[in-house]
Amino acid sequence: MSRERLNLIVRVLLGTTLGAAFLFTVAAAQPGFIDRGDYPAGVGVAQAIVGVWERPMLWVTVSRPAVVNPPADWNLGQHVCMVVQVGRGNTPAEPVWDDNPPQTRWDQPLADVFIMGWEDIIGTEPDLGELVITNRQLAAGVAALLPFDVNWFGSEQVSLYENQTAGGLLCYQFKGAVDGLDFRRVPRLHSVAFKARNVNVIRRPAYYFRFNSPPSGTDFPGTVTLQEEDFTLYLLRMAREAPFAVRMRP
Repeated sequence: MSRERLNLIVRVLLGTTLGAAFLFTVAAAQPGFIDRGDYPAGVGVAQAIVGVWERPMLWVTVSRPAVVNPPADWNLGQHVCMVVQVGRGNTPAEPVWDDNPPQTRWDQPLADVFIMGWEDIIGTEPDLGELVITNRQLAAGVAALLPFDVNWFGSEQVSLYENQTAGGLLCYQFKGAVDGLDFRRVPRLHSVAFKARNVNVIRRPAYYFRFNSPPSGTDFPGTVTLQEEDFTLYLLRMAREAPFAVRMRP
C-alpha cells in the first residue's frame, strides 16, 4: 500500500472518529426542555399537550362541565363533574431527561406509551386548596342506588399506545382547612390542567371555571361559568350525550 493511500485512510478514520465523538457529546449533553406552563383551553374542542419542537403529543377534550348535587343523604356535598377524552396519534413517546438521562440509560429504551393518572390532573384555586378526585366516593352511591354504569376517568392510571383513546367521567372537589379543620367544596374560581408521563411537556391545556361568582375583567380567556345540576339528571343527560362515559344499566 502506498504512503498516499495509507494517509488517506488514516485521515478518513480520524475524521469519522472525531465526527462520531462530536455527535455523542451533543447527545450526552442534551439540554433540558423549557416548561412554558399552562395555556387557556377551550371546552368542547380537542386541545394539545405539547412536547418538544412544539409537537402535539396527546389531545385532551373536556366537555359538559357542571356542578352536581348528589342526593342529600349521601352527605358528599357539591362536586364538579366533566367528561374527559384523551387520545394520541403516532407521535413516538420520548424520555423525560431529568428522570432518564440518556448517558446513563442509553441501553434501556422506554416503552412507546404515554401514561396519565390522577397525579397528572392538576387543580389550582386562589386559596391554594388541593384538588381531590371524588370518583370513588360517588361511584359507591351510583352502583348501589342509581341505574347507571359509569366509566370513571382519573381514578386509575391509563396507558395510551399509538392511535389509542381513553375517557370517561371525572368528578372532583377542592380540599382546604380552616382553624385546623378540613373541608371540601367547589371554589369560586379554579382551573384544571392535564399533563402526561413519558413525554417532555412544554405546554399543557388548562381549563378555567367560576361558580357563584360574576364574570370579571381578569378572567382567563374561555373561563366557563359552571351551572348547578342534580346529579341523577346529569348522569341521565350524559347517558344520552356521552354514552362512552355513562350508560343506563340494563
